[in-house]
Amino acid sequence: MTSSALPTPPQHFFDRRGVRDVTERVAFAMREGTAFSLVRLGYSEGPMLCWPGYQVQDEIETASNIWFGRSDFPKPDLDMMADGLRRAVRSADVLGLPTRFRLSRHPVCRMVFDGIDRYNLYVPSQSLADAAIHWFLQWSGALAYLLRHRDCIGVIGCRDIGPQIAEAFCLGSVRTYLVRGESSYLGPISKPHWPDGFNEVMGQLESIRPGSVFLVGAGLLGKIYCDEIKSKGGIAIDIGSILDSWANVPSRVILDKNGSPTFTNTSPAFTLDYCKSVGDDWEQMTASLKSRAAELLSADTTITL
Repeated sequence: MTSSALPTPPQHFFDRRGVRDVTERVAFAMREGTAFSLVRLGYSEGPMLCWPGYQVQDEIETASNIWFGRSDFPKPDLDMMADGLRRAVRSADVLGLPTRFRLSRHPVCRMVFDGIDRYNLYVPSQSLADAAIHWFLQWSGALAYLLRHRDCIGVIGCRDIGPQIAEAFCLGSVRTYLVRGESSYLGPISKPHWPDGFNEVMGQLESIRPGSVFLVGAGLLGKIYCDEIKSKGGIAIDIGSILDSWANVPSRVILDKNGSPTFTNTSPAFTLDYCKSVGDDWEQMTASLKSRAAELLSADTTITL
């Protein structure tokens, strides 16, 4: 079966929570020190979720080249990645999924929903959100609301910007776990992310304390890190390319409904300086979110704020 032949996802997958509900779930976990993970899925994750159920080698190769700069992984390696991703999806407390608009632009996104259905990954206790929830948390100021004045957080990503993050959110300290970036935006680490970097980070996560807070931006393997952090009692938030934005790396180009580029993820609303300017009042935060979404995502009328 090809991705274009997949059925339209069932309606319940589009009953999404807004940014305030998601933020309150994260805030509760932080306050109580309870294990938690927020994981987002896009079109690249869809083929891996379905692996090896469909003949989707082309899609797998495309995603692998983006994530790792190579596509010659043996089947056992792909099996390990796919199994880890499925565990991460099943254990997530908040699951970010593509919108109907994204489905219309990228039919392969349907594989996200089909993989969830095929492997029974959705559980009723999960909150569903849009895959762009990391942008909404940034634009509203909710990330700043959650992070400000914490003693310490962990960051798993491709850029060494711990001091800048600490300064922006008035944090006591930031522990950075560096991995190699996407093939087009590698960052300073030359060690391959799979399997070398992955095994190294997983080993380091063995010793984290319950209640530890992590921001994660590490592609496919980042979802598996979120699951591992939760399994150790930590709190993991998959913010993906937001970490690139904070490092002023234009790793994402956003297109309008006609396919024309409108902006990159280094626009002012994505920066750490922006995080310093937003308040903790929900009325102000909601207004900020709606303003940014209307300005930057006007083509997608199906997003849930």
